Amino acid sequence: MDKKIILITGCSSGIGYLSALKFARKGWSVYAGIRNTQSEGALQLRQLAEKETLDLKIIQLDVTNESQCSEAIVKVAEEAGKIDVLINNAGFGYLGPMELFSDHEVRNQYETNVFSVLRLTRLVAPIMRNLGQGTIINISSISGLITFPLNGLYSSSKFALESISEALAFELQHFGINVVLVEPGTFETKFVKNSKKAERLKDDVIYKDLVSVFSFRYSRVRPRQNAKRIADLLFEIANKSNPRLRYVIGKDARTYLSVRRLLPQKAWFFILKYFYKW
Repeated sequence: MDKKIILITGCSSGIGYLSALKFARKGWSVYAGIRNTQSEGALQLRQLAEKETLDLKIIQLDVTNESQCSEAIVKVAEEAGKIDVLINNAGFGYLGPMELFSDHEVRNQYETNVFSVLRLTRLVAPIMRNLGQGTIINISSISGLITFPLNGLYSSSKFALESISEALAFELQHFGINVVLVEPGTFETKFVKNSKKAERLKDDVIYKDLVSVFSFRYSRVRPRQNAKRIADLLFEIANKSNPRLRYVIGKDARTYLSVRRLLPQKAWFFILKYFYKW
């Protein structure tokens, strides 16, 4: 039986890193896309692949770079002859009040979290269509279903990803291509560490009180959910012939979603006001 071929973006750490190892250890041929191929995560993946004799290749892939995206897809297709699964995992989050974000920061957020997904989907869809099958898994977030204070820009990018993926799911299923959304809560990854703050925030006094409470609350968050659970879920989805459109994962994500669906807007705002003292 031919090996399954998978391309995963954002593999230097977290979900991408763990997923690359998961699939490779299960016998898949893995192409791990990493922006900086000399990063600590990239070096660790190489070492583990060599030590465990895994079919795992590191490829340079900055998802915001059009030429690198095209080159990556061509490289995988030419070497492997096909692409069975694409996991659009690369992404990051901005923190700050919506009023403070510059146009540049908004574009930067969307370039990574939204435009790159469309770019890679456009490139991989014809390959999967010729095969008559394939799966595209987009890593969203509970923030793509619920908006939290000071996460509005990041959340909006994930809301956009939700809408785009739902449309793609209908349009591509006609050709045997599955499109799936995975919506994690808070897991042990470098997401918080890699988050960026609005540049104007350092000189702002208007939102100082809200930001200080948020920062205090945020600093006390200690994720106890192991991100390996997400890698396991991704492997399970990739092996399904007819997966669901959405998979919410994480106890906190399911709790937030249940509460938000039950409460009217005013009640939800009341809870947020109490929590953030705003």
